[in-house]
Amino acid sequence: MDGSVQELMIMRSLGVAGRPRQPRAPIPVHWFPPQAGWYTANVDGSASLAPGCLYVGVVFRNSRGFFAGAFCTPVGRGYPLEAELAAILHSILFAYAQGWSYLRVESDSSLAIDTILKKIHLIPWRLYGLWCKAMEANGAADTLTKLHREEVAPDMTIMYSHIFREAKQAADNLAKLHREAVCNCIFS
Repeated sequence: MDGSVQELMIMRSLGVAGRPRQPRAPIPVHWFPPQAGWYTANVDGSASLAPGCLYVGVVFRNSRGFFAGAFCTPVGRGYPLEAELAAILHSILFAYAQGWSYLRVESDSSLAIDTILKKIHLIPWRLYGLWCKAMEANGAADTLTKLHREEVAPDMTIMYSHIFREAKQAADNLAKLHREAVCNCIFS
C-alpha cells in the first residue's frame, strides 16, 4: 500500500484495516573519485529478459574524476547476474589493455561482487572462459586465490565495492544503450 487516498478508501470499503506507509527518509548518494593513481570502473549489466540478451556498460574515471574511457557491448544470452559478472570481467580486461595498475570496480550488484571475491561459488559456466581470460591476461597463476586477495598480478591491484545505481547512471545508461546499437561502442 503506497498510502494514496484512493487505496485507503478501497481498503476501508473491503473492511481491511490499513495504515498508510510512512515515507522513507531519503539517502544521499554521492560518487567519490578513487585515490591518486587509481582508476574507477563503474560497471553495469543489463538483460532484456531472463534468460535473454545480455549487455554491459562500463565507464572509467581517473583519480581526478575525469572521464578516462567507456564501452558497451553485447555479451550473449543469459541471466542478469551473468551480465553483471561479464561487466566486471570486461572492465578488468579493458583496464589491463590500457596498462592501468590500480583499478576500483564499482557495481550495484552485491551478489556479483561477492561471487568475484569468492564468497559465493557462482561463476556461471558460460562465463568461465572469460573469467580465466580476465585473470590469466594479467599473468595470475592461481587465479582464484589471487582474485580473492584482490591482487590479480604484481603490477595490477583491483578493489571491488558496491555502489548505488543512482551514483553510476552513465554505466547504467550505456548498458541499456546497446540494445539499440548495432555494434560495440568504445569511447575514449
